[in-house]
Amino acid sequence: MEKLKIDEDLAVATDGQPEMEGAGGGRYRTVFRAGDLVLVQRVDDSQEPDEMDRVLMAGEIFDSTTVLEVINVIGSSRWAGVLHIHGRDSHRVLGFGRGVLRYARSDHPEDRLDKVLVRAGVLNPARLESVMRGIRPEQRLGELLVETGLLERRQLFTCLREQMEQIMLSAVLVRRGCYTFIVPSQDETPPDATAHIPLQQLLLDAAERADRLSSYRRLRPTLEFRPEVEPAVWL
Repeated sequence: MEKLKIDEDLAVATDGQPEMEGAGGGRYRTVFRAGDLVLVQRVDDSQEPDEMDRVLMAGEIFDSTTVLEVINVIGSSRWAGVLHIHGRDSHRVLGFGRGVLRYARSDHPEDRLDKVLVRAGVLNPARLESVMRGIRPEQRLGELLVETGLLERRQLFTCLREQMEQIMLSAVLVRRGCYTFIVPSQDETPPDATAHIPLQQLLLDAAERADRLSSYRRLRPTLEFRPEVEPAVWL
């Protein structure tokens, strides 16, 4: 976990480095401060206060129900905004609008569209690999599949919707990290693909998945317990 050090002159260092560089460098404003918790937001000197994103919720993910409870609050309150979930090895972004999931993005390899297509049985791995060899720079996989005739646009939309649902269900399972729910400024860049997926059923599916995973962890408390194939044994 990245640690910050603030000296008496309010100079900030990152993990012992002289100052914050790269993605961390820049000017910030204090959004929230209570006790030992301080939430800051990067600001652009050219922005007016009403042009900045507004942070409605932020906090630490500390167990298997944190993200589920946060999304439940967003859905029941019918808030419109963007939820960022930062796990140990992932950054997932969920866009909500008045009780629906509008879009979802993820940088986790298992959330990519090609993985979703293979898991759903739409394409086999060998066929998908051969198709992806012909992808052009800046071309999206979905566009290539439609262009080559492997998917119709209606089928592509169905697959993208499935990908969005899977990203949210995976986000619910994040047990360690942090989250931020933001109401973007009016000049937000619209996502490439949007949907209108009601949250009620998604939340039920997410709760069921979280319960199954909790049961599995009770049966397999450590990574040392692994199933092994036994010859001539039928289940």
